[in-house]
Amino acid sequence: MLVEQQICKNPRLKKDKGVAWIILVMSFFSHTVNIGFTYAVIGNLTIAHQQLFGVTLNQSSLIGSSHIAVLGILAPLASILVKSIGYRLTQVLGGISMVLAVGLSALSTQYWHALLLFGFLGGFGVSTTYTASSAILGLHFDRRKYFAFSTASMGFYAGMIFWPIASQKLLDTFGYSKAMSIMAGPQFIHIVAGMIYFQPYNNLDHPEGSVDTNSAKASQEENLSESKLGFDNPAVECDSDDGEIEVKVPQKEEEVGPGEDKSKLSASINLRQEFVALFKSYKIWLLMANFCLWGSNASSFLIVVNDYIVRKTGATEEEIALGITIIGVSNIVGCLIMVATSSLKYDRLISHTLFIAGYGVSTIISAFSTGKVMFYVVCSFWGISYGCFISNLLAAVNEFCTPERFALTFGFALLAEGVGSVAGTSFVSYISEDINELAAIIVSGCMGLAGSCCLIPMIVQRLRAR
Repeated sequence: MLVEQQICKNPRLKKDKGVAWIILVMSFFSHTVNIGFTYAVIGNLTIAHQQLFGVTLNQSSLIGSSHIAVLGILAPLASILVKSIGYRLTQVLGGISMVLAVGLSALSTQYWHALLLFGFLGGFGVSTTYTASSAILGLHFDRRKYFAFSTASMGFYAGMIFWPIASQKLLDTFGYSKAMSIMAGPQFIHIVAGMIYFQPYNNLDHPEGSVDTNSAKASQEENLSESKLGFDNPAVECDSDDGEIEVKVPQKEEEVGPGEDKSKLSASINLRQEFVALFKSYKIWLLMANFCLWGSNASSFLIVVNDYIVRKTGATEEEIALGITIIGVSNIVGCLIMVATSSLKYDRLISHTLFIAGYGVSTIISAFSTGKVMFYVVCSFWGISYGCFISNLLAAVNEFCTPERFALTFGFALLAEGVGSVAGTSFVSYISEDINELAAIIVSGCMGLAGSCCLIPMIVQRLRAR
């Protein structure tokens, strides 16, 4: 952040107003062309790479799986970049990486070219832009933060709707090289977004050297009143084992005047202290275990369920594939539900836990589907639960940390998700092939339920504190 502040002076900003809404719009579009693009085009590109390079399906799929793996594994590095050079420069760096990864892939003539460019460089670009575009929202939104988190997450579903059709149309019409060149164009959105990802680091609401004490007092009283009602508020943390509540006002931490000694600012972003403070909290370990297990459930279910249902019900592959489409549509319904209810005050951590349990139970029930109709119904519940969960994800992570520490927390949580997705999918695939397909689906669902149970100790402590 210090590097960013030295390069360009940020304007005075107010939360929930003005530039904050422009940043939300750009975060939405960034989500559309980072994770929305990634998960939407990997299937089409796997087939394209297989035909272009004359390799097996397993070799071709390695490019896409490497892209996803790098996204999660490098998330901690992306969060460190956010803390070191700021949201703006991290976003721009990720945008440049995405433009180069997709654009230069058009020149690929050998298999390893695409593996290095799209697989590794593209994975780094998605990881950095996803982290920066998600974490920046916590700094610019307070009262409307849940609406902001849900709206930005809708960008993922917008990408999932647009990119599969658009990418396949481009590949069929222009061929691989020209299609990749065209798809590199929208990646400039990341760079444009980075240009306006201003980091609020000074007194945002008042002129230099002055502080509106009445406003600050009113804000603090409002935070206290909400905490007494038991609603989630980032100004309230329960750090002690005995449930003692410590009241903090995050806005005060942001108020660093331009005349302050730079050494104080440098000390405030000391990464070593940030890491120590982060991992001393048992809550972070619970969050990482949660991410690891729900990632295992989500990825393994989508990989093994189609083949199992085809064998069990006798339905055609096309009929069962419709179930995955239903999941996609239901995801959007779940996302819209979260946006519509974003102004309501309820415990986001409890809802996070319930949504995971919802699609975990749906996974287990799907193993006992007796026909395609029942499978479609289960898929609709699975999709709504997962859509609500993804839309609530940033808000849930926000409950584990202050806005300033959000990037680091989110980065390591994504790392845990990546590890869980790879390890969990491999484990469930092994059970499916060597033991029993029914047991594999049940184990996948149990992973989701275990992930939701990880957060019960923290929920109990929060309820006792209230």
